Amino acid sequence: MPFTGMLAGLREWARRVGLLRGQRSRGIERALSDLRNLIAHPNSYHLCTPVDAARTLSDIAELINQLWGVATPDGRLYAAPIRREVVVMAWNAAGTQMNTALASELPRAVDPDDQPWQCLILRAVFRPDQRLADPGLHEYDSRFEATHYPTQLLWGPGSITEAATWYAQHQPEADECDHLDQVFVVRHADGDLYLPMRPSVATAAPDSDRSGRWYVVKADHPQDAYHHVRNLVTGQAGCARRGPCRSCFAETVRVGTYRQTLPAYADLAATSPPPAGGRHDTVGALPLPDGHRVAPPRPAGLLLGCRASVSGAALH
Repeated sequence: MPFTGMLAGLREWARRVGLLRGQRSRGIERALSDLRNLIAHPNSYHLCTPVDAARTLSDIAELINQLWGVATPDGRLYAAPIRREVVVMAWNAAGTQMNTALASELPRAVDPDDQPWQCLILRAVFRPDQRLADPGLHEYDSRFEATHYPTQLLWGPGSITEAATWYAQHQPEADECDHLDQVFVVRHADGDLYLPMRPSVATAAPDSDRSGRWYVVKADHPQDAYHHVRNLVTGQAGCARRGPCRSCFAETVRVGTYRQTLPAYADLAATSPPPAGGRHDTVGALPLPDGHRVAPPRPAGLLLGCRASVSGAALH
């Protein structure tokens, strides 16, 4: 076997046995293999910047770390589990303002006199001291996965006073979560392509929400899973209907009806979270060849938030 084919085979073997992980890193692994082959068997030369060289060396270092079972903190390819803080998200009744802060601010917060505010207590990626926040945090929804990193609902919705009382009694702590190779479930029914869900939430869906075609997808972020299924539905981008996709950052695990796909996750504790979250107006719609539209759902009762910028300011 030529060395180029052997190198690809070794890379695929490492994937199968779990030495390599993450969906977005698959394409870069192929690029590193191609780069090695180009250097070993050149037919010309090319120049690159010191920044390009440093990034390539950094990627190779991450690859070596991962092969030895060590994830890289803040890595680009094989990132270590990311820290989630306990966060409070609050919005006014008019839907014109939303504030997000660390839940440690709650003991000093009070309900405004002019209008009531609603809030949630979450575990989420949010570190104001490092100017780091989940870019999709203001789109959080308790049923659908709309944030960039996994976000966990701890309490709510309710008033700021109620949130402060719950926080003082329970004192939840920060944790860490792995966002690589997550499993998402995406439903396509009646012309609507629903946002990704956790399998535990999908298994708790009522009978009225089980129609259509269901896709089980492995991806690092819910947006990757959504766009992969959208391409499958519309026939665009040549996405793979089975296994790892070479056109995007996702892997198709199962496709079929609810009864064909969800029983595989019956051992998970079914979770039916209370309605809570933000709106998904930022996700666009696509025309299908038959004239129907693929659009995210807006189920009544789930849209308790508002479209607004997320700030690190303390609650009022």
